[in-house]
Amino acid sequence: MTEYMTDTELKLAELGNESLDNVSLIKYYTIPGDIPGLIMICGKDVPLNLCALDKGFDALEEAALKAFEANPGAAADDVTKNILSSRRESRLPPCLEPFERSEGSPLRKLTFEKNFINACQPLVYYFLNEAFEGVGARTEFSGNFCGYRNRYIINCRVNGQEKILPLTVVRSDLGAVFEIGNFLSPRHSVNIALSCGIRGFDVFVKSSTEREILRGYTYDPEKRSSQLRIFDGELVYDKKQEMLPENDLEMRFADLKEIINITGKICCIDTKDYDKFLLPWGGLCLLRNEELLHNFIIAEYKEKYAVIRHFYRRYAPFAGESENKMTVFSFNAVHEIFPEKDIVQTEFIPTGVFTAGSFKERFSGKFFVRKLSGIT
Repeated sequence: MTEYMTDTELKLAELGNESLDNVSLIKYYTIPGDIPGLIMICGKDVPLNLCALDKGFDALEEAALKAFEANPGAAADDVTKNILSSRRESRLPPCLEPFERSEGSPLRKLTFEKNFINACQPLVYYFLNEAFEGVGARTEFSGNFCGYRNRYIINCRVNGQEKILPLTVVRSDLGAVFEIGNFLSPRHSVNIALSCGIRGFDVFVKSSTEREILRGYTYDPEKRSSQLRIFDGELVYDKKQEMLPENDLEMRFADLKEIINITGKICCIDTKDYDKFLLPWGGLCLLRNEELLHNFIIAEYKEKYAVIRHFYRRYAPFAGESENKMTVFSFNAVHEIFPEKDIVQTEFIPTGVFTAGSFKERFSGKFFVRKLSGIT
């Protein structure tokens, strides 16, 4: 199949040095969804204007960079100059240095889903119990999940009666969906959907019986808040609570000392300066939020199994607008521990916003494998 250049790409290809010397405007902006856009005007020509999701955006950015380097004192505001200057830098965050020494693969090396489900077991038990409590039932869980790949069995007691619940797991870049059958009867089910993002994460628990009840849990450590909303056809409950950092987690929760330790080592960070938020099922959020930097980590951990999600963003502020920032570098990494193989497998998932070209080439969409014993 022949792929043709867009009109914008053709115009960019036709631009000569003389045109780039005659640029009257270069400006970055954002559109809804924190997606960057770039506009460039050469003389009296029609503006070249694309967002980061458009084909040809990289070529437009490269042309803008050449124009800026030819005449750094003109055509761009301070924010745009700052962003364009950063485009030539190869600097990556220190937490990525260990990955620079190895080659990534576009294919996943290990696919044992059991490691993921073992790490998430406390989360599943907690929200499944919430669903049972929502219909007035008492639940006791016994032992680990039994199964393989994406199909498992949960053994439990509901109101004192032994019960077996089938569990199916479907993963995504930002989380997973846990589908549980035989909730109150064989025709009833519970759906637990986990979705993680740069500013926090959501868990939606939908129980389907004679009626459908949806419980939505939102955790936003950046705003120091959590929210529970319950829908029974319509909104029937809405409660917000403040999330306070736990400054003495290692003293009060002995089990979490290992979570904090292994998270710091696997993510290649020093957790000392991070706010630490204990999650109700035993997971952990770590957050460092500076003026131009946002580092957010979620750690799901059970015994020797762990899934650690690491979100990183570096911002450039718009002049005089402290609330309006543009992302100039970002990544979304998922670290999984495979204890039986003595391996940590890391996947760098595209974030949906642009970032340094060197990161795109070397990290984005690739898997990296390290020896667990060499880290811990």
